[in-house]
Amino acid sequence: MRTHLLPFTVACLVANAVSAQPAGNGETASSSVPSSSFSSAIPPSSNPWLTAKLYGHDNEAAALRPVIIEPTDTGFIVTIKNQFNFQCDLSFDSANNPEYLSNCRSLDESEPTAWKVKEPKVRLKCSENKLEYICQGSYTLVGEYSSDKAVIKLARRR
Repeated sequence: MRTHLLPFTVACLVANAVSAQPAGNGETASSSVPSSSFSSAIPPSSNPWLTAKLYGHDNEAAALRPVIIEPTDTGFIVTIKNQFNFQCDLSFDSANNPEYLSNCRSLDESEPTAWKVKEPKVRLKCSENKLEYICQGSYTLVGEYSSDKAVIKLARRR
């Protein structure tokens, strides 16, 4: 299976357009790039993490589901549309790979039994294999009556 990258033009950057790809299951996985000037914390628009179809999970027992990266005034947020429906602030390293997740919260937090990420910051370690690029990090998953170690995974095809 080949990754289909969307063409990215200066016009898209100026218009702050959103790049989107079908996720293959009726949902849309998308990512976009802010039109503001880039700083060292914001990767260039050619970064494949911002243009490729992304997928991942919020724990190792969960199936792989769409991951969406969106711009904010200060960087990016990532939403992992999975079992716990986590959304986190995302920062990139100098090689333009995802490096840290912070301020993770469940988008279902209005439910009394919503799950939480205990750590304020989760470091992601990136690797690659023949099929994909993977960035993942360990964290403590906290529920109403339990606490377990878990792994968040972000990935894209080569």
